[in-house]
Amino acid sequence: MFKTILVALEASSLDADLLEQVLRLTWREDVRLSLFHVVDPEGGEEYEGEDVSIRLRHQAAQRRLDKQEQLLAGKGLTVDSHVHMGDPADSILRRAEEIGASMIALATHGRSGPKRWFQGSVTESVLRWAKVPVLVTNPTQKSRLPQEGFKRVLVPLDGSERSARILPTVRAFALLYDAAVTLLRVGIQPAVPPMEVPLSTVDLPPLREHLREEARALLPRLEGVRAAEVDVAFADSASDGILDVVERGGIDLVALGTHGRTGLDRLLFGSTAEAVARECGVPILVFRNLYEDEDGEGEDSEG
Repeated sequence: MFKTILVALEASSLDADLLEQVLRLTWREDVRLSLFHVVDPEGGEEYEGEDVSIRLRHQAAQRRLDKQEQLLAGKGLTVDSHVHMGDPADSILRRAEEIGASMIALATHGRSGPKRWFQGSVTESVLRWAKVPVLVTNPTQKSRLPQEGFKRVLVPLDGSERSARILPTVRAFALLYDAAVTLLRVGIQPAVPPMEVPLSTVDLPPLREHLREEARALLPRLEGVRAAEVDVAFADSASDGILDVVERGGIDLVALGTHGRTGLDRLLFGSTAEAVARECGVPILVFRNLYEDEDGEGEDSEG
């Protein structure tokens, strides 16, 4: 399913968590890992706590990637490594196309993380423009995850057919890794004027049941998955609802779908994917829909 994974590393000690999650994808199929680091000439003056030249940063990064390559090759994996100089997001996207990557894996640290080039804008740019699935991890958010494969995948939906188009891919993923799937329908809590406070979820049983039935209607698309169920959550935003469910435990991967190049539409509108990645204790896997949406708009639609 993911034959070649471009692993965008920082060439620092923070790479360990990203590699750990990527290795879980090698459990059921042979995967080629292509380790990649970008030295940004426009920034990143501080490297490992010290001010160093671009040349020294390049050399240090290559040494670290060479070491990682040797360790992974020692585990029987097919792996190569490359250090490049340029704009991080553009370089990652271009490299993914050059090697025919079927997935890009990278890390984000959120707004409070280290002042490195993987903050915010790089992750968001890759999510917006990547033509292949993107696996995003947050090394600052730790959780207890199984060492091999994936046990349960959470799939948030927004009620549109567009968001449901992720399900065939999720089904293939779940069958490959023998994972269970939970479909999540997030309801945004309405405010009650003039108080402008959210209604209590106990006051919304008809809406809760409607959302649950809406998600249940999609379960046939997961035929063959060993365990598929639905959940409903009410929150102030889609990202809050997703994070609340993840925090309950039992989820080890969140699968999200988006379609537009120029905006994270519908469920992901307002950078939901990045908001989830910033605080999520498990990796998120973002799939971009390359097909026309239900309104007949093409892949470059603004939504």
